[in-house]
This record gives sequence, structure tokens and C-alpha cells, in this order.
Amino acid sequence: MNKRSFNAFTLAEVLITLAIIAIVTVLVIPPLVKNYTERTWSTANTIFLEKFKEATKQMNTHGELIGHKSTLNFLNQLKKYLKINEICEVGQNNKCFSDEINVNENAGTITYNVNELKSAINFKKKFGTEIRSLVLTNGTTMLLAYDPECKYIDPYDNQVDTTKCVAMYYDVNGKKKPNTIGQDIYSLNNPSLFRNTCYKLESGLCVGVEDIDPVAINNLDSQYNESIEQAGLSPCTEAACAKADYYLGATLACQELGMRLPTETEFYDIAALVYNNDCCIGKSYELGTCCSVGLRGELNNVINMTISSSDGYIMEYRYPGTSIKGIHFENNKTQGFSGCRGCKKWKVRCVK
Repeated sequence: MNKRSFNAFTLAEVLITLAIIAIVTVLVIPPLVKNYTERTWSTANTIFLEKFKEATKQMNTHGELIGHKSTLNFLNQLKKYLKINEICEVGQNNKCFSDEINVNENAGTITYNVNELKSAINFKKKFGTEIRSLVLTNGTTMLLAYDPECKYIDPYDNQVDTTKCVAMYYDVNGKKKPNTIGQDIYSLNNPSLFRNTCYKLESGLCVGVEDIDPVAINNLDSQYNESIEQAGLSPCTEAACAKADYYLGATLACQELGMRLPTETEFYDIAALVYNNDCCIGKSYELGTCCSVGLRGELNNVINMTISSSDGYIMEYRYPGTSIKGIHFENNKTQGFSGCRGCKKWKVRCVK
């Protein structure tokens, strides 16, 4: 009987082949999946923006884009032109949006709790309106704030941007991870997240890690007296602040963050925090010293938060090459401007 010979792989050869296939799979498949996922997000972003732009154009054509007093009022009109499944309550954003928003920075990933994003100031926008979360029928989720000061837009001009009345973040991936800006989360009209956290001092005082840029409250507005009552302050009586009360605006802005404006004595603690010493304690204010606290402001202007034992405290601008202009606040009252009727931009840190 003739013996047949068989050619076969040895067990070692099979194992080596499987190992090579596994290595190739590990090296090749994840990048392919990542690229596919990113292209999917990018396509979804393009489609969403086109739909949102078309919806706002339709609103503008029907005279429903401007003039809303709140974000919710705007969204109730938007529902006519964009398919919205649900609009969630303020402070309950995670019912419509993901629990967190991640931001990748050089120092690592910063995570924001979406339920702390309650008003436009958390987007660093001076709209004076609330942030609302919502879910579209296609699964896209949104965090949106409306600007009630948005001006008339010509409905017959095809070149204008009808989306400029809002600032928002939107997640084309819904609540699914990674919930990260620049990946599945995109933004419109440059909102910037405000971290509702603070520096904890030895005294127990928490000083906000970021400055706020408050909106002036107009005492001719029907909501002015209501705002005064809400803040627990006296109404503005000075002629200089008859048109705009920035102290009240700052008070309300801090309250929206669950914080408050610092008292006169707490300015010393802030100075010690910023300058890492206690050089202001027991000393009177002197321009150019640590007692001015010197926080950086817009366009590299220096904003000084200063102490005056007789007048309460003063928050000032110092423009390069110009004289000092400031806003004077008498303790517990809204005394408005002092020599600075034209100053409309300033910042302050809240405490709690």
C-alpha cells in the first residue's frame, strides 16, 4: 500500500499567523473606526447647521426671530420650523443633554457640569437670558441661549446671518460619549464656558476662578424694580446711573452663579489671593500697588478693585495713556458711575 504524504501547517505556524493578524488588527482597525466616526460627526454637523440656518431664516421671514424676552419664548417659536422633541427646565439640562461637557486642553481635560450652566453668563455672553437644553427628533442635543437685544435682520437679504441671535453648544452624537468639544460637540457664535468653581481661601471664602462681565440693568425697564427687590438693594438715585445700573447687574450676575459680590473687607482677601501676600491689610489704597488688585481685563486694560474707607469700594479701569475712569459703589446701594458715564465694560470676581 502506498503511503500518502500531507502538507500542513504546524501548530507553531498557525499561532504565529494568528498573532500577526491580531497585531495588524490592533494597529489598523482603531484608526479606521476613529476616522469613520469623525467623518460621521463632521457630516452630522454640516447637516445640522444647514437645518438650523434654514429654520432661523424662516423665522426671520415671518417676523418671529427678534424681540423675545427669554430663551424659552424663542424656542417656542423655533419649534414651528425645527423638529424639537423636548425642551428641558433651567438647571435640569442633563435631562436633554449629557451630564457633562469635556474640553481638552494642554493641561488635561476639563469637565463642566451642564446643570450649572443656567444663564447666558455661563456662556460668557451678556444676554441676560437663561440657557435651555433641548433634544431634536434626529437625536441632536443642544444648549442654547437667546440674545433679546438681537437687531432687525432684513428678511430679503440672503447674505445676512440669521443665526446670530443665539449662542449654543450642540452634540451631534446626543448623550453618547465622548461628549467632548471639538469631537461630537460643536459651538455656534463663540460661547465660552464659565467654570462655576472657586479658589478656597484659609478664611473659608471662595473666590471665583474667573471674572464676570455683568449686564447693566436699565432702570427704565419694567423689570428694574423686580431686579432691585431680587437683589435686596436700594434703587439707584444718582443722575449718573439713571440709565444703567452696573452694580445691580453685577449683583444679579453673581447670584445667577450661586455666588455674590465681595464685601469691602473681602477685597483684602482677593488681593492676597492675586498677589500671594497680605500687602493690603492695614494699608490705604494707593494706585499701582497690590491694593489695586490689578486683575487683567479685555484688550489688556487693567481693572482695579480698590478700597476706600469713606466711600465703600470702587472698581476702576486703567487705560494706557489715559486718566483713571471708574465706577463707584457705596456699600449696599447702587450708586452707579463716578466720572465714567461711558464705561460699559468691566469685570469683577464673585465670592461665596
